[in-house]
Amino acid sequence: MSFNLGHFVLTLGLLNVLEKSIEPRVVVLSSLVAKMSKADIYWNDLQFEKSYDKMVSYSQSKSANMMFGLELNKKLGAKGSKIKVVLAHPGYTATNLQTTYGTSRDNYEFLHGSKS
Repeated sequence: MSFNLGHFVLTLGLLNVLEKSIEPRVVVLSSLVAKMSKADIYWNDLQFEKSYDKMVSYSQSKSANMMFGLELNKKLGAKGSKIKVVLAHPGYTATNLQTTYGTSRDNYEFLHGSKS
């Protein structure tokens, strides 16, 4: 989760500069993976020291990005900020991730929590 904290600190450090900008926005990249049935924040094992699963870890990081963007939007809106917060899913890109993370059947089962 340390890479999520870096984005958090950088964004908060830039808020004063952004407030002075014309049409300021923060774009938070996430993924539809954050909506997977197994996507959750494991507060008792944030670094996956007890148990590690690459897809669960990835989905947790995307959930954390989404939570950060939603909370930032809520807090900025409450104080009347002109900064817009946008959450974005970059879309599918054909890379070796698909072969690295298993077959599409494995991905379907991960997304839906069961076999079809």
